[in-house]
Amino acid sequence: MRTGDDVSGSSGDATHRTDGDPKRASGRRRRRTSGRTYRLTLKFTAAEFAPVREAAAASGLTPTGYAASGAVALARGQVHPLPSSMGAALRELVEARTQLRRFGVLVNQAIAALHSTGTPPASLMRAIALAAAAVRRVDEATVALTTGR
Repeated sequence: MRTGDDVSGSSGDATHRTDGDPKRASGRRRRRTSGRTYRLTLKFTAAEFAPVREAAAASGLTPTGYAASGAVALARGQVHPLPSSMGAALRELVEARTQLRRFGVLVNQAIAALHSTGTPPASLMRAIALAAAAVRRVDEATVALTTGR
């Protein structure tokens, strides 16, 4: 805040001395911040900014507040950046997890069909193949994470 500003009130209402500032005299309020006084300008491509904007909205923050929180957490050692090889392995694990969830759905459907007809459905073989592929991907991603490849 500028020298001479007086902010008071616990209800969030701000009372400002105008000190001759015509914009402030017209009833326009200064934007209240979270006490952050330093500014860092970040530039993103559209592809980079889209997930930041979505994550910020999901967190109930502005993109700027979200980026600031992430930067502070990283600087304090509360989170750690992943090398690109680990990021690829992590994406593989996430995809394998998705496949394993699909496998579970297919197995439940196959068991329901088996109980109702007495014969295993064709989808059971697809579920087994999907599970085998997901397990291989988990194994590969685990090796990549533990060896840094």
